[in-house]
Amino acid sequence: MPGNVVLWVFIFIVLIIAIFSLFPAVKKNWIEYSESRKKPEAPVTEQPARDEPPPRPPQENPPQTRTDEIPLHEAPPREAPPAKPIENTPPPEQPPVTPKPEQPAVETRDRAVYFIQLDNEGNILFPIKVNRKLQVSSSPLRDSLEALLAGPTAEEQRNGMDTFLPERARIQSIEIKGNTAEISFNENFQYSTHGREGIEAQLLQIVWTATEFPNVHNVRFLIEGKRIVFLSEGVNIENPIGRK
Repeated sequence: MPGNVVLWVFIFIVLIIAIFSLFPAVKKNWIEYSESRKKPEAPVTEQPARDEPPPRPPQENPPQTRTDEIPLHEAPPREAPPAKPIENTPPPEQPPVTPKPEQPAVETRDRAVYFIQLDNEGNILFPIKVNRKLQVSSSPLRDSLEALLAGPTAEEQRNGMDTFLPERARIQSIEIKGNTAEISFNENFQYSTHGREGIEAQLLQIVWTATEFPNVHNVRFLIEGKRIVFLSEGVNIENPIGRK
C-alpha cells in the first residue's frame, strides 16, 4: 500500500513537470491557431448620397477680403484740377438809380352838402349843412351831389340828420346854362315813400347843395334827360327851383 502511494506521487510530479515544460509551446500554437481562424474584414466605404456630389478634397481657404474695405471695380482716384487763380475783376458798373418822382399830394377842398334835420318824433325841421372833404376835380358840382347821394354818416344820423333822396336815385348828367344847373336823374328820382313832404325835402337837398356854388342860382330837374311837369304826389318841377 505505501509503495503504491509513492508511485502515484512520483507519476503526479512527473506530469506536473511535463505540463510546465510543454506549456510555452502549447500556448504559442494556440495563439497561432486562434489568429488563423480570424477572417480579415473588408474596409467599409461610406457611400455618398445620390443627389449630393462626392466630397471634394479639403483645400486651404484663401484669405477673404472684406468688400466694405476694397470696393469692386474701384477706379483710381482722380486728381483734382488745379484751382484757378482768383482774378480781381471789378464789379460791373451799376446804372445810376433815378429817384422816382414824388407823387403830388392829393388836393382836397371842403364842399357843403345838405341833409334834413329831424326832431325827436322824426318830423322834418329844416335843411342842415355839413362839410365833406372832396378831391379837387374838374366837376366839383357833380362831386358834391354824389357825396349828397351817399347819405349821412352814422355819427350824423345819431345827431338827427337824415336824407330823403331815393336810395336808387342816380345822376345822369349836369349842364350849367347861365345861372341854372340842369341836372338829369334816372326815373327812380321821381318816386318817394315819404309822401309829398318827402318829395319836397329831396328837392330842397339838391337845390341848397347846388346853390352853394356862386354861379348857380337855381336848378332845373330832368328825368331821363327830359323835362316833366310833376313828380309823384303832384309836386311841380316844370320851372327851375331856387332857394326860398
